[in-house]
Amino acid sequence: MIKILEIEPYFNSNSYAKNFFDILIKEDLKTKESIFKELKIPYMTYQRLDKTTTDNAKNIILKLEDYFQISHLSLDKYEIYDKLINDFIIDFYYRSNNIKKHEAEIKNCISENNYLKPIFEMLLLLLKLTGCPHELAYQYIDEFKSLSKYDNGYFGPGFKEIYLLISILLADKKSLSYNKLLKEINNVHVSLKGLIYRCIASRLYKENNYDLMLYFIEKSRNIFASTSNYNRLMDANISYYFALNMLGENQQVYIESYNQLLYLSRKEQDFNLYYRTKIYYFVACMELKKYEDILKYIEIEDKDNNGLINNMFLLLVYYVTNKTMFNILIKEIENSSNLTVENKKILNIMISYLKKEIKINNPDLMFYTDPTVYRILENIF
Repeated sequence: MIKILEIEPYFNSNSYAKNFFDILIKEDLKTKESIFKELKIPYMTYQRLDKTTTDNAKNIILKLEDYFQISHLSLDKYEIYDKLINDFIIDFYYRSNNIKKHEAEIKNCISENNYLKPIFEMLLLLLKLTGCPHELAYQYIDEFKSLSKYDNGYFGPGFKEIYLLISILLADKKSLSYNKLLKEINNVHVSLKGLIYRCIASRLYKENNYDLMLYFIEKSRNIFASTSNYNRLMDANISYYFALNMLGENQQVYIESYNQLLYLSRKEQDFNLYYRTKIYYFVACMELKKYEDILKYIEIEDKDNNGLINNMFLLLVYYVTNKTMFNILIKEIENSSNLTVENKKILNIMISYLKKEIKINNPDLMFYTDPTVYRILENIF
């Protein structure tokens, strides 16, 4: 993968430092004029700070660092930061299982408190959002708002696109324009373009716009396939299966998801990919009334036949086809030592619905149930 996040300009130019201090000055209780007077900084010299690297310019930066209690950015940090940032973004791009290993280093860079701090805060937020369920992403909105003040020139090439990825996921609906996004994407490096399309699709998932979601997922799949980014491709496939199921194209999901499921079941892969693929294969089977295929897969192919997903779909299959087995399974779930407390809670919510003890609009049922499964529950009686 070509290196697309270049930290060198932050060391070789004062423009990013000036942008950083512009923000701190604006937030300070004192006016810009009073700060400059106190620090003996000529206004016009400061205005030209981004166009010069003279000793006088360096002294102004030192004064501002001291005033705002910001640590000085040493050139010795260049190789350390450059390696960390690019190792992280490569692991993120290829959806590596090792991405969490960077967390401690990123936090350490934040604690060093120099004017690159917002860069590392942004990477930490991206790390938190990696693998985060859509419905829980809202908890990071305050962190995003804190970063948004730097979206005025501080984020350079590559970093601006990372900020764009995050903003697609967390920005409020009013401030997000898909037409504007498409124009911005034209100039984005192909390595990030697929990820941006993928994030747009995730956003459209939250907006229940499955037709448009399918369009952007298809664009991301094409890029991931062309760049041999197979982990990202399989992840995009899962969203593709979801959208197709929601649009009633279950036969296509039934065929395509089964091939991915077999591949994942025979390799030491990301379990999250495996389980999410399995959900949408089972959903397609349910919608097509291929109940025996679910039972067969669980019996012969599956490596976790006591898990949440299997029990969830066994409940659905048996409810439709065999009430005796349905009642036996309820007892097994109740007495199971293999299920976590959380998984039992989710299964018991579904059981309560199937026994008509709660209604379809029950908040817990709506929260814990994937939309494709929820639709099956709506039509099961």
